[in-house]
Amino acid sequence: MSLIFEDDVPLVSIFLPTYNHKVFIAECLESCIAQDYPNIQIVVGDDGSDDGTDEVAREFQARYPNKIIFTRFDVNQGITANANQVLDLCTGEFIAFTSGDDILFPNKLSRQVAFMQANPRVVICYHDVECYEQVSGKVIYKYSDRFPMAVGSLSHLVRAKVFFAGNSVMMRRRSAPPNGFDTRIRHSSDWLFFMEALMKEGAPQQGIAFVPEILGRYRRHSGNKTGQTYEYGLPEALKTLDIAAKRAPAYRTLVRRAMAERLLTQSVKDFLKGRPATALGHFSQGIATSPFFGPLLFASNLTHYLNYRIIAFCNRRRR
Repeated sequence: MSLIFEDDVPLVSIFLPTYNHKVFIAECLESCIAQDYPNIQIVVGDDGSDDGTDEVAREFQARYPNKIIFTRFDVNQGITANANQVLDLCTGEFIAFTSGDDILFPNKLSRQVAFMQANPRVVICYHDVECYEQVSGKVIYKYSDRFPMAVGSLSHLVRAKVFFAGNSVMMRRRSAPPNGFDTRIRHSSDWLFFMEALMKEGAPQQGIAFVPEILGRYRRHSGNKTGQTYEYGLPEALKTLDIAAKRAPAYRTLVRRAMAERLLTQSVKDFLKGRPATALGHFSQGIATSPFFGPLLFASNLTHYLNYRIIAFCNRRRR
């Protein structure tokens, strides 16, 4: 039986930003250390936590000095700045993205590296994820239940934004945009980051593929940023699309349609949440942005959103 040594396999950098994850980060780091893949580098970036997250991370670094790199902002700088300080220290051939409150399954890295090596044209590789409640520990859904797994392209990413979980992504270090995460997008800069990776690799018609397995867990808790996006989600999405259109002019029509879709989707949400004036403003902007597709998109989004709410309500009743 042949032995596999670290020098025989490419280095994988686990990209791990964290903020106020003291009660979660030990479990996250343990799941990183427990990988069956032998050659890893865990880069932990703390964005000025004030709950003792850094103390836990430093304890792990002391135990695993050859595997863990730790860096920290003394004052909170925001998600994008923290992501860049982590990215700067990632030196592996591959980067696996996660966060301080997520959990990796033991074979995650080995399965994704094997897939990437077997598919050299793939830029972004992802997998399915279990989403579970922190308090009860109960799995509430698989990511694929809401976003069916599919291969994709730059066009898909522009339209769908997130059809894969952020903590499921692996990509080659060489594919990272030269300037990293765009600091003009303070919170949700990973979307533009992944679009720019596809642009850099010249893979507009392909480049996103998946391993058809559940290889990680996403923890739902009160501190999740995904549940706090109303105040910045739409403005950042529109800014992201504007930047993307300037960097990929051939996709300008598609980008304007995507802008309209987000504005009209938000108008439906605003109306159903009792914000008619805001809803009318977003509706008017959406129609003006894409006069031809706007009405069709509005009808489609209204139907889709109502169906989603009905299904969610039925699922809650069954539980």
